[in-house]
Amino acid sequence: VPLVFEVAIFANIKLLQAASIETTIVFRTLVPLITSWADYAFMERELPSRRSCLGLLTIVVSAMVYARSSTGGIRVDTWLWAILYLLVLAFEMVYVKHVLNRLPMSTWTRVYYNNALALCFWPPFLLCGSEYAHLGEAAQLLLRLRAG
Repeated sequence: VPLVFEVAIFANIKLLQAASIETTIVFRTLVPLITSWADYAFMERELPSRRSCLGLLTIVVSAMVYARSSTGGIRVDTWLWAILYLLVLAFEMVYVKHVLNRLPMSTWTRVYYNNALALCFWPPFLLCGSEYAHLGEAAQLLLRLRAG
């Protein structure tokens, strides 16, 4: 579960580097559509009602209208990160729901558990994404924020 969480964060960062924020928002709004279908297909849940489907589609269309009307527009320099972000996030939503519903934990225990384990995967992703080069800048920013 934490590895999938870490991959989702990494894909989100890479998508933000390769696309506009508006594009990221549009792709994020597509996730509930895929998750609804995956819940039905793999977790034996009901499909959303017509009213719920209309609500989901309204959110997606609204995000697309917003993205098209903003100055950044919908822009993707590489579709790899956009598709990976979409699929990983949808998989994470369904898989985490499946795993965590089987374990008796409070909500906060789940959050702490997931975040603590995700820290183990953080260094390799920094290395893969060449983010170590920016670690000094991030540390300086945190020090400036803390100072005042």
